[in-house]
Amino acid sequence: MRQKAVNLSEYRKLILSDLYRYCAAKGVMAFLQDVSIDATYGGKSPGIPTIGDNAYLGPGAKIIGGITLGSNVAVGANCVVNIDVPDSGVVIGNPCRIVSYQGSKEYIVNTAR
Repeated sequence: MRQKAVNLSEYRKLILSDLYRYCAAKGVMAFLQDVSIDATYGGKSPGIPTIGDNAYLGPGAKIIGGITLGSNVAVGANCVVNIDVPDSGVVIGNPCRIVSYQGSKEYIVNTAR
């Protein structure tokens, strides 16, 4: 089941504690310090990001604009994501690039079994 996007029209930048509460209610997600999820109002991909289940967002990751991160995605440290990432995609860099399709299974520990 696809997660609904967080409504960032009320927030310019989502506060990490709000992100945690949202993710805990919707599914498993791991994210570390200094992660930013932000809307854009122009450019190639205006809008708010949609993040699938079991996503791993490394420290310093920036998720920008009306893009979609599929389920089981892993985003590397300090990565700036401005493109759609398919299910199980692994992205690194600034701007990001897809380096594999191994996904987040090595980074997500689901203890609610």
